[in-house]
Order: sequence, then structure tokens, then C-alpha cells
Amino acid sequence: MSARHLLAVAIAVAAAAAGCGGGDGGGPAPQRRTTGAGATSPTTTTRTTATAPGAIRSLDIAVRATSHYRIDIFSLRRSGPFLTLNLVFACDRADGDRYASCDGTFDFIETGVNTDDFNTMAGLRLLDPGAAREYRVVRNVDDQPYASALESSYDPGSRRYRAWVRFAAPPASVKAIDLAFPNGGPHVDGLPITEGGGVDPAPVGSGEVAAEPADFDRPPESTSAQGLDVGVDDLELEVRSRGGNERVRERAGRRTVTLATDVLFAFNRATLEGQAGGALDDVADTVARRAVGPVAIDGYTDSKGSPAYNLRLSRRRAETVGDALAQRLGAGRELRAVGHGEADPVAPNQKNGEDNPAGRRLNRRVTIGFSVRSGRPARPSAEESGAPAPEPGPPVRSATYTTGESDRTDVGVEVSSIRRRGAMAVLDLRVTCERSTSDNCDQEVLLAQDPIFGGLTQLERIALYNTAGGISLVDPARDATYVPARGPDDLPFAAGVDLRPGTASPLWVYFAAPPPSVETMTVAMPGGGPRLTGIPVE
Repeated sequence: MSARHLLAVAIAVAAAAAGCGGGDGGGPAPQRRTTGAGATSPTTTTRTTATAPGAIRSLDIAVRATSHYRIDIFSLRRSGPFLTLNLVFACDRADGDRYASCDGTFDFIETGVNTDDFNTMAGLRLLDPGAAREYRVVRNVDDQPYASALESSYDPGSRRYRAWVRFAAPPASVKAIDLAFPNGGPHVDGLPITEGGGVDPAPVGSGEVAAEPADFDRPPESTSAQGLDVGVDDLELEVRSRGGNERVRERAGRRTVTLATDVLFAFNRATLEGQAGGALDDVADTVARRAVGPVAIDGYTDSKGSPAYNLRLSRRRAETVGDALAQRLGAGRELRAVGHGEADPVAPNQKNGEDNPAGRRLNRRVTIGFSVRSGRPARPSAEESGAPAPEPGPPVRSATYTTGESDRTDVGVEVSSIRRRGAMAVLDLRVTCERSTSDNCDQEVLLAQDPIFGGLTQLERIALYNTAGGISLVDPARDATYVPARGPDDLPFAAGVDLRPGTASPLWVYFAAPPPSVETMTVAMPGGGPRLTGIPVE
């Protein structure tokens, strides 16, 4: 976990100690019912509205469930190594119990990340879904963001304020990119990138306040990235299937398929059996469609037996898998099979001096790795060309359920859509905290007790506490579970969550895109929550 997120963890711990909702998963199974479209409730709105003159996108959004803004996005300008987002915003209204104004200090940052981020829009992120690549704000060696400064608060009214945020520029082939707001704000698909210029040079209009740069060691017009942290991270896309015996991970143009040898081979054998045929059929299909260059096949064992025997067994198993793939792929594909024996374990073979069967099972594996073509479509969609993205339609499935034990929270879920975006897919849904026995709603209804994240430490779980990252997609026909896309810090690329009793929050989560043949999927809520079936994949 990064140093920036450790501060976030500390603040989250303090918030939890102060009485935020929670639960350790020891309570009864959630009560739930699933229906068609659900009843309406007060909501934190996020919607595309009539585009302002000169803007490329206009939004009415709510962040942190209290601040409501009108935002006009005017440009994403590429200049040298940078991409500058220019926008104008106004505080529409504030719904907080203690505040009558919008909060410029915290609304647009990742809560508790870095005091240098205060009074900026450093929490905004860009996403290239074709390459599954995230762009965060550029920073200097002092961790200060390259952005304009915001005031501490904004009174509701018609006064408009200019702002800008600077990111690293994506490759020239990327003509449009997605934008994500923090703290329960929306994602915006397919913003067009224009060439030339940085901070918007247009004259300040009537009723507008000019943007002033935040503290930084170079001026807004600089085109030098020397010595800066450009904040570019490749997201990891993961799919688990075959009862957890197959794991597919993709990051930075490299795909790795991990197959448990227990489903490929009998004990101490190197002859394929069981589910091996279906698993290798799927791998061969992906290699044929997307692989570039050689395919590496690596065999591993646990620590039982002598190192020499394990090395031979792992090599024989890797060669067997290679032969099976060669039969499926035909000539012209380079396959390299190598055995590693008990080297490079992914789990301890022993714990406290005692045998650890669960760890040994994870270590008995064959991995198949290869470089992949970009998931970007040959022809960009209207959204990726910069046309306004369609708003999520009416909910196609809804459910209500109760979670928690001492603190009970009634939750409503409405799923709108799953849409393919290059190599990724984005889920849009709305979650309502209908009522709670505590002052705050249990944010962990969207994360806690999720077996996908069961191996995380307590600090890592707290860092995930305020996200929608516990939700997963399931393809029942293929027994495949899609995990939210994650960055190097293991945090999901998902909406922030700020649930309040009686309010609904529009949420979004990005995943790996399912194969083109998948037409519907199931949305699985964490913590034993409901599974909403038959959601169309658009």
C-alpha cells in the first residue's frame, strides 16, 4: 500500500472508531427479495444535462452526498507530455446537516490522501479503457498536484469558477478517454482529446472567476515533465473460474492464466484429465484471438518430495500442457515450456512448522503467459470518438436486503446496465440506504465479507472501505467471476461510496470485458447480498 493511502487508512480508522457503520461478517444471512424495477427514493443525482455553449460535456453531479455541482467540461488539451482538463463549475446546492455550502477542500480529492491535495481537483482520474490504463494527476517530488487551486467553500448560486487539472498525455493513437470523479461522483465516457494548448486561454466570461494555480514548482504553461511523477498505472483485470481453480490476470498488455494442477492432472502424474480439456480450449481460443509473440508455459509444484523429482514433474506437466495447446492452435505458434519445481511459491507450504495443505494446493500450478493485442476496437464507438455517452437507462433488476447484526442496514439495489468499453466493461447501478439502526449506513455492504477480497489485511480492507469494489460480475454459463479492475495499490477502479440514510447513490465499477458471445451477466453484491441475474451486456 502506498504512503499516500496509509494516511487515508488512518483517517478511515478514526472515522470507523467514531461510529461509522460496519460489521465483521458474523451476523445472520442477509434477508432479501429480487424484483423488477424498484421504487424511487431521494437520490444524489448524476446526470448529463444540456451542453453549455462551447463545452464538450455538461453534468449535474453530487459528491459526498452533500454537495451538488453544475460542471461544464470545455476541453482535454494535449500539449507535449501533458493532457490538461479544463472545466467550469458552480455550486448548485448543499444538503449537509452542518454546512450550507459546497466543500472545495474535500469534494474533489481522495479523502485523507494528502494534505497537499486539499483545495484542488487532484482526485479526478482518467481511464483509457482500450488499454486498461489509469492516469492520475501529475505530481512533483513534494507530492504536490499539478492543478489549479480551489477555495475552501462555495456558496450556492450562479457564480462560475474555472479549474484545470494536468495529467500525462496518453499515446497519440488515443483520441478519447474516460473521466472519473471521486467521492461518489460519476464517470464520464469518451471525452475527446484535442491537440495543442494547455490551460484554456479563453477570456474569463461574465460571472466567472479565473483559475489560479495551486502551489507547484513550475508554471501552468510548462511542457517539461522532467522530475515529475506522471501518475500512469496499468490496471489489473482478473477473472476467476472453475471453482477458483483458474485465474486469468491481465496487466500492461500481458495476460497470465493460472491453472491449478489438481484439475489438470492426477496426483504425481503428468497426463491430462478432469476439467483439463475445457480449460485448455478456453486458453487456446484466447491465444488464437489475442496473443502476440511466443507463449510461455511454466510448471510449478509444492514442496512435497525431493527438489529434483519436483523439477522433473513440473517440466513434464508444462510440456504436456504445451503439447495440448499446440494440437489446438496448429502450426505457426511458438510455445516455450519450462519447469520450475517448487521454486517461486505463491503461498507458504508450511505454517508455524506444520503442513499447510491449502498453501501447497495453490503452489501446484501451471501458468500460461503471453502478450496480447489491445482491447481497443478497430473502429471507435461513438463514445470513444467523443460523442456524448448515453445515460444509464432505467433499472432492469432491483433487490432489497438487510445486512449487519447489531447495526442493521436496509439496502436497495437497482442495476441499470453493463457496457463494454474496449478491453473493459463498466457496471452502472444505484444503491439506496433505505434505513439504518445507526447514524450512518454500513458502507461495507458494498465490500465486507466478499470472498474475492478475503485475503486482504485489515489495513487493506479499510482502504477499500469507501468504494464499491466488493461488487462482482458473474457469467454463470462459464462459471466465471469478474473482479473489479485494480491498480498497483490493489484499490479498485470504482466509485467512491458515501451512503446516508434515505438517499440513493449512483455507482459504477470497471471490470474486464467479457467475451463478445456473453449477452447477459449476474451482478453479485458482497457479504452474502443478492445476485441480480439476466443483466444485458451492451
